[in-house]
Amino acid sequence: MTVRQKIAAFIAGHTSESSRLEYSDIAMLREALSDFNAQQRREGWAPTGEEATALSRSFIQGVANDARWMYWKNPLIHRGVNLQADYVFGQGFTLSSPDADAQKVIESFMDDVRNRGVVTDIEALIRREIELQISGQLFFALYSDADTGALDIRVFDANTVEDIYRNPEDQEEPWFYKRVVQTERLNYATGKIEVVSVTQFHPDIFYRPADGERPETIGGHAVIWDAPIFHVKPGALLGMKWALCEFFSTLAWGKGYTGFLNDRATVAKALSRFSMKFTDSAKDKVAKSVSTITNALAARVAQGRNRGGETAGEAPSEAGNAAVLGAGRDLQAVNVSGATIQADEGRRFALQVFAGFGWPEQFFGDGSNGNHATAKTMDRPSELKVARRQRLWIRIFTTLATYALIKAAEAPSNRFTAQVEYDGATPKITRDGAAIPLDVAFPDILEHDLAQTVSAIDTASKHLPFPEVTARLLLSALKVENADELIAKADWKALDKKSAEKAPKTEDDSQKEAK
Repeated sequence: MTVRQKIAAFIAGHTSESSRLEYSDIAMLREALSDFNAQQRREGWAPTGEEATALSRSFIQGVANDARWMYWKNPLIHRGVNLQADYVFGQGFTLSSPDADAQKVIESFMDDVRNRGVVTDIEALIRREIELQISGQLFFALYSDADTGALDIRVFDANTVEDIYRNPEDQEEPWFYKRVVQTERLNYATGKIEVVSVTQFHPDIFYRPADGERPETIGGHAVIWDAPIFHVKPGALLGMKWALCEFFSTLAWGKGYTGFLNDRATVAKALSRFSMKFTDSAKDKVAKSVSTITNALAARVAQGRNRGGETAGEAPSEAGNAAVLGAGRDLQAVNVSGATIQADEGRRFALQVFAGFGWPEQFFGDGSNGNHATAKTMDRPSELKVARRQRLWIRIFTTLATYALIKAAEAPSNRFTAQVEYDGATPKITRDGAAIPLDVAFPDILEHDLAQTVSAIDTASKHLPFPEVTARLLLSALKVENADELIAKADWKALDKKSAEKAPKTEDDSQKEAK
């Protein structure tokens, strides 16, 4: 039963004079209407009511559910999503600080087994990236230990966040997130699992009201001030509470291309049903000829079954058989030329999918439309696409690491000594008035020509006065893992002296020697 039919049946059941709509019935009807609007929009129809000007939560959830199924079952969608996740995190990343004490806090945060399963392990990050593309957003809940300040990051299912309460004077400033989750609890008395609905409110990570303006409850539900939410929604436009699935534009075309291929397979199967055409000049002999051929085919099938043919119930496919026909009879293969649908005719459908993802066609397995020369020019947009995404994750890592340092600095254990300052809602970690920097780095997106890179460093070294700089550039280009350790052990004073002796003499040096 469709949503429209459910609504019609529901209304029909409450139209008698003796019936009265209760509050729960009205709520159910509103939810059904919202689902109906979401279904209509996904099918290309214009929405009604508030849906005409804003994306409702139910619509965004419906699109995310469709996108999740398409990711699982559609190869093009699956490939497009995984491409971005692999390019962004396939080579890993580094998060560090030159401050030794801050580095210890960061390493503890990164190595925590719970955080590794959520946001610091590469496999976990790839899952987060995929989920961000599918649902359009991530909700990081930042729990922390009251004594040590150790950060425990969790990711909430986007479907459990029912609403976002914002500043009435600024729609871009979220205050609270309403989360409703169905939890399963074991009843020890009955031994049965009971489902309990729990509603909680979480503040936004950047919401800092005055102490007297921090409510303990909202609508009778607890506010979890010790677990703020960091909401990431890169695709949201101005005024949007929620972001939409990032590849929403590809879903319809992905389904269309799948439908095209299914139709082509159906036609091919129909055309292969008859492989041979038999004709007989004598009309009165046609029925007899058909009966003869039918009996012969039945005998061949039975023979194949008894002899164990290639496929059960079929005659063995023996090549080189001869067809001996009488006068006026003819046996020909059915001519299907021109009746088939070429697979390449659906390429335009697939191109819409590629365009929606922003990847070139050859990235999806068809290398016939690209070569080495065109790949270099086409890789530049792809490189910028990945670089933009990595900048988003740099902001995410910087925010999470900054919050980890804040909680460590505020903890009673005093394991990290620093000052926390706020520029409006933006926190800053300082020591002795100087900000403690954080560095998030990704490896190069593209593999550059190593010989050209080394040659460029060698040319530049002739103009660099410090061999340490040249060594660092070379070790980085060669991807030596213990580069810092090797540089620290080198005798740079001796190397500086040798470099000065080998350096070409300048005109001033020649004049000094002449004097």
